[in-house]
Amino acid sequence: MRDTRANDLGSSEAAGRDPLLRSLGRRIATLRKARKWHRAHLARRLGVPRTRLAFWERGQYQPPLSMLLALGRVLEVSIEELVGEEPTDNNPSGAMSARIS
Repeated sequence: MRDTRANDLGSSEAAGRDPLLRSLGRRIATLRKARKWHRAHLARRLGVPRTRLAFWERGQYQPPLSMLLALGRVLEVSIEELVGEEPTDNNPSGAMSARIS
């Protein structure tokens, strides 16, 4: 029998071992804690269960793109900041380094 919950959470089989995914999770947790928010508060603002946010923060599951955009809006950071990369000046369109609003 297939586990539908894993698909619902946006996971991949190797997600827990992916260093980039763990780094994203740590960044989400760091940004949340910098605002002195509990997981339940951020999860409520995103409209997801607290446990799903915990999976993302631990790097066990990958948030879908729609949730990355929502995280950027709620945490008031760009996608680059969310994934822990510095914004660059060599992006001619500036699309990725623009704040999500």
